[in-house]
Amino acid sequence: MMPEKIRSLSISEAYEYIEAIQSFPGRWPSIIITLPAEGRRGDVEGITPLPTTHGALCFPELYLSEDALFSVLSEHMRKADVKGVLRALDRGLPLHKVIPPRLLEEVDRRIRDVIAGLIFEVFIPLRKMPEGLNGLEGLGIADSIETFRSVVFPVEPTAVRRALDESYYVGEYLEKLEALFDEVEEMELDILIARGYMKAQNTLLDLEARIEALVERIPALRKALMFTRAICSSP
Repeated sequence: MMPEKIRSLSISEAYEYIEAIQSFPGRWPSIIITLPAEGRRGDVEGITPLPTTHGALCFPELYLSEDALFSVLSEHMRKADVKGVLRALDRGLPLHKVIPPRLLEEVDRRIRDVIAGLIFEVFIPLRKMPEGLNGLEGLGIADSIETFRSVVFPVEPTAVRRALDESYYVGEYLEKLEALFDEVEEMELDILIARGYMKAQNTLLDLEARIEALVERIPALRKALMFTRAICSSP
């Protein structure tokens, strides 16, 4: 759940708001972690998701436009060095390991100009296990869909909306959510997780429509979730 003026923005325009929430070091009552596909251990990063009427939403991966990044870095580096940076990124090295901190700050300052898109993950609590997940993947709503069972702390969406309406800034909203989720009892529920890609020019309303199309096709439980989304990346 986000303010109306944020929901109508493009992904690139809303990214600073998204990042303000995801970087919040919240004391959430549960943790959800995913290991790398190849099973190797790596760095662990925790992000705070955005609560929704049916679960939670997060953006664990950011993709940058190669052309836009080349343009920004070329203002501060030789073009040959920039090409070396781009080759390193193609090999899978993270940006913060191939450019100095001052340039990383410059990219962050101009993030709206260099975002190409984001990977999204939506976590939807279920009243019961759905049938035919393969059929859901074929609808084009998400690139992958799976289920798992976890202990979570579900909250009524109306309570989350009230916390949003009563807050004047992001930090206050998240502090209210901490108190709210700290008061509820745990439940063991089946959770559906859907992953997909959104282009930077798409709006959060576009993503909301995709999520609603999925919710309509499954036995979704109308409860908001909050947790620490722990991501274990490859070294």
